[in-house]
Amino acid sequence: MKHMPVSKQKRALFGFCAVLCASIIAYLTVRSTGASNSEVQTPAASHPTAVKMTGPAIGSDETTAETLEATPEPSLADRMNYILEDAHIASERYRLLVSLLESDESAVLAFLAERRYPDELTVHDAAHREIEMITRAMLEYYRRQPLNENLSKMEQLRETGPLFSSIVTDLLFASEGAASVPVAYDWVLANPEDPAALRSGATVGGLLIEHSPNEAWSKAVDLPEGVIRSRAFSTILAVAAHDDVGIAIDYINSIEETPDLDAAISHVLTQAMHADYAYDQLVEIAMAPVDDTYRLSSLVILFNEWAVNSPDSLVQWVQEPQNYPEEQLIEMRMVAKQTLHGNLVDFESP
Repeated sequence: MKHMPVSKQKRALFGFCAVLCASIIAYLTVRSTGASNSEVQTPAASHPTAVKMTGPAIGSDETTAETLEATPEPSLADRMNYILEDAHIASERYRLLVSLLESDESAVLAFLAERRYPDELTVHDAAHREIEMITRAMLEYYRRQPLNENLSKMEQLRETGPLFSSIVTDLLFASEGAASVPVAYDWVLANPEDPAALRSGATVGGLLIEHSPNEAWSKAVDLPEGVIRSRAFSTILAVAAHDDVGIAIDYINSIEETPDLDAAISHVLTQAMHADYAYDQLVEIAMAPVDDTYRLSSLVILFNEWAVNSPDSLVQWVQEPQNYPEEQLIEMRMVAKQTLHGNLVDFESP
């Protein structure tokens, strides 16, 4: 065997070691770079991880419930609570309430039937704004429907107190047509203590005189005494006096003395003076009010007009014997003295 020289053996060994070292360094470099890259590529925590949905395409027979699952629809109670938590008429929530009535009227009424409101509220109370918004929405939804049906549906809200009365008041006020007259009239007769009835005397009077003029007065007389009848009287007499003041005077004279007429007398009296009735013919009307304040007001209206246009005839009338109780004569003469502005006439009793 032929041996390689020593110097050549050294060079070959050195070359082999160099190649081996270069390979080791290259391998370690690749490992180090891979580790660094894996650390940099860690996803940021602020970005949500996307979830890939798998399974059959929607519409296939094997579609799973998980694939079709959506956010649950809010219940009607959830929607109503959202609407009422910040109630305002001029708001999107008001429109939502009207839409709910249109889509599920019975459920909305059932929800509202569970509400309770205090009897005493101010305009600054959230409950007052809530009642106002609900009432307006109810009126928008129900105003074109028959009054008898509306009142029947509202009965389930009676225990809500102010809400019930507010809605009924507006439904009565907005009612139209002859068919509404007996419905409104009978409801007020049947519920004389309800705030809706107490507020609706003028409404009923207006319906009566508009659609049943021949029997309006007799029906008004049969209304519950007090604020309901008083407001009905005032409305009917105002309309009658505008058309024919003589009819209004006949209405007043047709019933016995009652404080329910007091508020209407001054208007009829003014209309009669504009119609050129003789002043002395109107004294009895001016004396009709039961309440002292109303009666004094009517006398002032009459005697002021009389004193301005015919002072001498007023003095003559006062001095003549009159068929009135002494107390009333004293009252009339006192007003006459004031309206004649110190005329030097001695107002002695006849």
